[in-house]
Amino acid sequence: MAKDVKKRPNGRWEARLRRNGNYLGAKVFDTRKEAEAWAQMMLAQHTDGVDLRRANRSVKDYVEEFHTYREQYTNAQSATRKTDRNMFKRIPGWFLELKVGKVETRHIEKVLFDDAKENPGRTTDSITRGWTTLSAFFKYLVKQKVIVRNPATGADKPKGRLVEEVIPWMGPEIFERYAVWKGLNQEMADVALVTYFLALRWGEVRALSVKDVRIKNFEEVYVWRSWSEGEQIKDTKTEDRRWVPVMEDIRPILQKLAEGRADGELLFAGLTRAKFKWRLKWKETAQGKVIHSLRHGGITTWVEAGVLAPVAMRWSGHKKSKTFDRYTHLVGNRVNRTAIDQLNQFAREQRRSL
Repeated sequence: MAKDVKKRPNGRWEARLRRNGNYLGAKVFDTRKEAEAWAQMMLAQHTDGVDLRRANRSVKDYVEEFHTYREQYTNAQSATRKTDRNMFKRIPGWFLELKVGKVETRHIEKVLFDDAKENPGRTTDSITRGWTTLSAFFKYLVKQKVIVRNPATGADKPKGRLVEEVIPWMGPEIFERYAVWKGLNQEMADVALVTYFLALRWGEVRALSVKDVRIKNFEEVYVWRSWSEGEQIKDTKTEDRRWVPVMEDIRPILQKLAEGRADGELLFAGLTRAKFKWRLKWKETAQGKVIHSLRHGGITTWVEAGVLAPVAMRWSGHKKSKTFDRYTHLVGNRVNRTAIDQLNQFAREQRRSL
């Protein structure tokens, strides 16, 4: 491999790289020193097995290759791979057109900050997940000897902002929503309440059978499989089977649903997101929240009621406390607000006694 550094007519310096007479790449600099340094760095990279010609391909050229690699050669779960694909759908065209060898940390940061700006309700964890996808993508390219370093490493990530619309229903709020939904469709209103008080993922709700709920006189529900739309029934997300206690608010609903039915029947036969949202007029009645807010609110209710975190984690199917904490951050906010109300009330009483 050879380098060629020459001064251009405009006074700038151009560094060119060739291998066996074939052109590999070039870059222009203000000084000869900068051109020499870049050429030397490229030479060093090439000796490590990096093919500069492959680095001249655009980001979009490697996206599908990356997804295939994740599917066939890694242990990434299907939910993770689906999230990766959705993330690349949100990435702007200008980034996808960049040559992978020229992507810098600032480009990664711009994608993340622009995404957060366009979606002000996105949480910090969601933003971090976007960074994780990009980091995994460029880590793959490093492993394949396309580039030398991962530009996502060390990138600053914007802080997510918790807005009112993404806060789950808490306390009596879920019963207020249930009353509204019942007036539209009883069946789907029951789905919502069961999902909330069992804190289930959507796929877990769809996979529930009559046998899973007809246990110990409806005191517990056995959660052991998931059925995402468009896929076959499989294990839960964490591949962990669990028992979830049945609160008295949903016991009559489960008893009625299971009455006179065979054990193997699905509890909510034919349930889909589209049907659920359409019958409950979700856009008009859900106050800007998403279906997952039902699970979020259920877990928060457990903790707010005093259930110890290890127990609540076992019920919810979380293996990592860091993941579980994302669902309970609002409890502290509620406690703080209650304490402030008490302090204000105390101050008012003190003023009245003067």
